[in-house]
Amino acid sequence: MILHISDDNVFLDSAIDHIEKIAPGTNKYIVTDRNPQKIKNSDKIIVDPNSIQYRECLENLEEYDAVILHALTKDKVEIVNNASEKVRFVWMFWGADGYELPGMRKYLFTSATKKILSEIAPRINLKKKFSRLLKSILSPLFIIFYKNRDGIPYYFRLKKAIKRINFISPVVEEDFYRLKKYVKTRAEFLPFSYGSLESRIKIILKSNVNYSDILVGNSANPSNNHIDIFKILKDIRIDHGKIIVPLSYGDVYNYRDKIIVKGKEYFMDRFEPILDFLEFEKFTKIISECKAIILNHIRQQAAGMIMTALWYGKKVFMNKRSTLFQFYKKRNAIIFSNDEITEDSLFSPLSESEVNENRQVLEDYYSEEKVMQRTENFIKKLTIQSGQNLKYF
Repeated sequence: MILHISDDNVFLDSAIDHIEKIAPGTNKYIVTDRNPQKIKNSDKIIVDPNSIQYRECLENLEEYDAVILHALTKDKVEIVNNASEKVRFVWMFWGADGYELPGMRKYLFTSATKKILSEIAPRINLKKKFSRLLKSILSPLFIIFYKNRDGIPYYFRLKKAIKRINFISPVVEEDFYRLKKYVKTRAEFLPFSYGSLESRIKIILKSNVNYSDILVGNSANPSNNHIDIFKILKDIRIDHGKIIVPLSYGDVYNYRDKIIVKGKEYFMDRFEPILDFLEFEKFTKIISECKAIILNHIRQQAAGMIMTALWYGKKVFMNKRSTLFQFYKKRNAIIFSNDEITEDSLFSPLSESEVNENRQVLEDYYSEEKVMQRTENFIKKLTIQSGQNLKYF
C-alpha cells in the first residue's frame, strides 16, 4: 500500500486517474485542506484531520511501502523531519517547493525584476540588516544547539527534509540535477508525469496564422521576469497585435500591480492583462490564437502552457537558463531562446514540418502510452523494493 499526502490541487486528480488504472485499490490519498475544491476524485480522498482514518495514516507511516509527498510544502517538511528512518518518502518536486532554498532561489530573478521587488518591498532598517547578517553567520550553531526546537529558519528544515527523501520525481529530470548542486541528497531520480498529452489537448482548435497577439508569462509571480520581455518588445518596436499577460494568480508584494502599470506604460491600449481565472478551454483558445508565447522563467514553470502552445504550432520563446528549455532542446524540439526575439522571428510562423516535429517530441514523451508506462514503472519501483507481490502488473 502507498500513501499520498497532498494539498488541494488539480494535479492530484491526474495522478489518481493514472495510478488507479495501474494499481487499483492499493493507494490511499489524504488531502491536508479541510474543504478541497479542486479535486474531482472526492470519493477516493481522506480529508478530515479529525477522523480516525486520517490520524491513523499519519501515525502509521512505517506500514506503507512508500509515502508520496505531492509538493514539499511546510506541513510535509515537518512530517518528513519527524518520521522514522524506516519510512520511504517520494517527493514530487513541482518547482516552487525546491526553489525555496536560498541557493536555488537567488538565481530566479533578473536585475529588472529585483529592482521592482526592491521598490515594493518594505524597507529594511540597519538594525534588521545587522540582525540578518548575524543570524547568517551563526546559523550553523542554530542547527547544532536547536536541532529539535522551534525557531530554526525554514530553509534549514527544508534542506534537512530533502536530505532525508528517498526518491525525487521532478517535472523535468533537469531539475533533479540542478537541485543536487545545492543539496547533498541520497535520493534517486524516479520519473513520473501527472498528465498525458491527450488529457491536456482535449479540444481541437484551428489556429489562424494571421493572428498577431503575443502571450507573455503565465502568472503574477515575479519569477516570470516580465519587465525584461516588455523592454525587448518595446525596443523592436512592434506596433500591432495585443500583448496578453496572464496575471490571475501568484501576486507577491503587489508585483501584479507594478506589472500592470509598466505594461500600460510600454504598450498603452495594446496591453491586455488577464486578471480573472479562466477555464481550461478558454485559456487554451487564447493560446491557440496567439502568434507566439514568451516565457522568461529561470526555473521550471508553465509546463502545461508550453505543451499546449507547441501542439498548436506556436513559436515558444524561453529563457535559455530554464530547465524546461533545456528539457525540450535535449529532445530536439524547435523552440527559441529569448535572445532570438526579433520582429521577424516572432511573426514568421513555423512550417508544417516543424509543427509536426514538435508534436512528435510531445508524443514521444507525453503520450498516454508513455505516461502509463512511466506510472507503472513508478509503482513497481516503490512496491518491488518493499518486497510486495505485484499481482496486478
